[in-house]
Amino acid sequence: MNQFLLENAGLIQGILTIISSGFICLLVWKSRIQRPDTSSPSRMFRIHSGILAVLIVLIPGYQARWQLFGFFSSGFLRVQRGFDPRDDILGTRFHRGDLLDWKHRILATDIKTGEELHRHYPLGAATVHAVGYVSSIYGASGLEQELDSALMGRSVQTPADVFRLTANVFFHQKLRGNPVVLTIDRDLQAAAHKLLADQPGAIVALDPRDGSIRAMVSSPGFDPGRLDRNHWNTLQHRRDSPFLNRVCQGLYPPGSTFKPMVAAAAVSREILPVFVCGSDGFDCGPADPRVRDYEHYARKGFQGHGRLNLAEAMAESCNVYFAQLAVRLTAETILHDARNAGFDDKIPFAGPGLPVSGGRLPERSRWPVARTARLGIGQDDLLLTPLHLALYSGAIGQGGMMFRPKLVEGRETILWKRLMDHRTANRVARMMIKVVETGTGQHARVAGIVVGGKTGTAENAGEQSHAMFIGFAPWPDPALAIAVVVEEGGLGGRRAAPIAGKLVSTADSLGLLEDREIIHDPPE
Repeated sequence: MNQFLLENAGLIQGILTIISSGFICLLVWKSRIQRPDTSSPSRMFRIHSGILAVLIVLIPGYQARWQLFGFFSSGFLRVQRGFDPRDDILGTRFHRGDLLDWKHRILATDIKTGEELHRHYPLGAATVHAVGYVSSIYGASGLEQELDSALMGRSVQTPADVFRLTANVFFHQKLRGNPVVLTIDRDLQAAAHKLLADQPGAIVALDPRDGSIRAMVSSPGFDPGRLDRNHWNTLQHRRDSPFLNRVCQGLYPPGSTFKPMVAAAAVSREILPVFVCGSDGFDCGPADPRVRDYEHYARKGFQGHGRLNLAEAMAESCNVYFAQLAVRLTAETILHDARNAGFDDKIPFAGPGLPVSGGRLPERSRWPVARTARLGIGQDDLLLTPLHLALYSGAIGQGGMMFRPKLVEGRETILWKRLMDHRTANRVARMMIKVVETGTGQHARVAGIVVGGKTGTAENAGEQSHAMFIGFAPWPDPALAIAVVVEEGGLGGRRAAPIAGKLVSTADSLGLLEDREIIHDPPE
């Protein structure tokens, strides 16, 4: 409603003025022409006079609503900034609160250029999907939108806030919003953006001990500080979806990054078979293609992996093993655990967050062997966001506990799910460490730091596969959980794992892997 009044302020005021003028003319006509010999006013005259009085009050009242209380409306201030650059107007005197990283370094701030006040984003495209943007023409997005009340100083929490807001109504003094401190680390965010190097994809790094997101990068992005009309139109017509936050809303087949979930299902039920994994793959039946390992296509004369146990199969990312394991577990068991992990939920943030897409799990109406086998290697009708994958990876490293992610520093730590017992999580975590030390994830190794992870090469509807990696570090008390997706990047071990390794190394150099006190509040 406020937006409608704001956008049509001139029209509404004009209509009220015309109606008032009409009533004045009507009253004059009634009093002077129709009843010139009557000294006492008629009932109709009194009604018309009352309506006129109301209109006379409405016109200045409507104007005063914006003059006195306009600073309560972010839309009003944005429009003033965009269309009236005079120094004395409310829109250019109101400083929106800063967005700061967890070390109180600026991620978004107001700066004055000449007579105009602009929003400035020091990292540009690197933070646009998390921090968002605010524009007099195009509105707001991301945390700029979610935290608008705090940034505009409209939230009332202390007596000082009441006094400040009351003073602003009449004097418009000290018109400055409140700063908000985020969990993001500015340096890690910049490093993650540089590592993705404009390749379409996503990187998210969080602290699995309390859900604090340290970096959230989606590519491609755009510089929120230069949203002119031409740039906006270009962005809207791009086919690579620069507005999409791929961390929270991008849905990808997880591929082999789903195998730790299947492994956890097996370990928790003490189903730990040894399978023969030959070069001929796993037979899904006469009507369906065999499930084969990558090496069957990449290495001439590949003879298969032979006899493997679960830990060995995880290190080698053996599709033939996990296809057989999925059939042994059954699709119902795997999907039960996937739902318990929140893979089909829209992830709830602890405090203000961002829109999140729910993952997609296949229906359970009919489960031929081929579909169960494909489910075991993270394919079939299975789609997850990178945020889902990072949270799950962190939960394995954290003893089975998954905390709600948070983007605002100081918010309570909320346990979201208990996925597995500590013993199960420990065993799967050690398998993931072996992946990095001797298996497909060796490019994620970091000297002096024990890293656990899982590579993924996810099929992509006829195009080149997506390269993926999930992981945690340092073991045994991880302070960082990571998910990396490089769209059409090919092999996860070659494209995504090196990015994860470099990000862990950067986090270590920034002191993000050090021990710190974590206070866990009771779960909701």
